[in-house]
Amino acid sequence: MKYSPVLHSLRGFAAVWVVLLHVWFFSGAEKFFFAPFYSLGWIGVHLFYALSAFLLGNIYLYQSHENKWSLQTFYKKRFLRIFPAYYFQLIILLILAWYGFYAFPDVNKLIAHLFLFFNLPPAFQTPINGVWWTLPIEFAFYLIMPLLIFLLRKTGVVIFLGLSFTITVSYRYAIYGHALAQDIRVSSSIIG
Repeated sequence: MKYSPVLHSLRGFAAVWVVLLHVWFFSGAEKFFFAPFYSLGWIGVHLFYALSAFLLGNIYLYQSHENKWSLQTFYKKRFLRIFPAYYFQLIILLILAWYGFYAFPDVNKLIAHLFLFFNLPPAFQTPINGVWWTLPIEFAFYLIMPLLIFLLRKTGVVIFLGLSFTITVSYRYAIYGHALAQDIRVSSSIIG
């Protein structure tokens, strides 16, 4: 499958939906005609992830059939998609922290941010910029996507889905168990 403007547009809609949720939430306008639609903006994150995975998987499958896919090129493109803009923002925020606009992060938090390993177990470092919470998840997916496609091809759809479900449920159970053992509050909020 080549470039699909409809799917990419839907991915753009998902991103805008999340932005609308945040605007509505921080505006304090609870009673608003479109409030029910805006309040479901968290679905945009899931939609964006699912579409991104689908589109990347299709690019991989198309390019692998044409013998054009390269693991090195894939990782280089994924790295360039995230890290330059992320590091640029991180440098600006660290400069602002240095000049006292907010607290400078401690060493653990700084290291977690340098390697994009925050908001993940066992670190559970809060991101300096709240909207970055999705970046470690996105990059982790990029790292394991080639392995997932390899497993899908080797095991078939049914076994792959069964393994995926088992791993997902086990992971969530382990994370909630760890959070409860650490007395970390496990709660859901209106924002993701």
